[in-house]
Amino acid sequence: MSDPREITPELLPEDEENLRPFLGQLFGTQIGERAAFKTCLYENTADRHFLIDRHPQRPNIVLAFGGSGHGFKFCSVVGEMTADLAEKGHSALRPEIFTLRNPGSYGSLS
Repeated sequence: MSDPREITPELLPEDEENLRPFLGQLFGTQIGERAAFKTCLYENTADRHFLIDRHPQRPNIVLAFGGSGHGFKFCSVVGEMTADLAEKGHSALRPEIFTLRNPGSYGSLS
């Protein structure tokens, strides 16, 4: 796991050198100069499921993370579960695997 504060946002020459052969195989030999690049960070829980729950010591805080690269596909239902937790304190949509009590997630917060 990397600390996002320690990640270099600049493109290193060796990063591009490592990527160009793959791009050549994928797109052929007509690969031009790079037009732009973007550093992208993502996060996962240990079991790769979302974690959507209220903070155990601060119930006015709702936690929702673990979406990694597929979170955008579920944003509407994650948003609904998160809103339910914030407004009602529970959500009928949220499975047990998304809670802090799930031993496969990060575990409890102190």
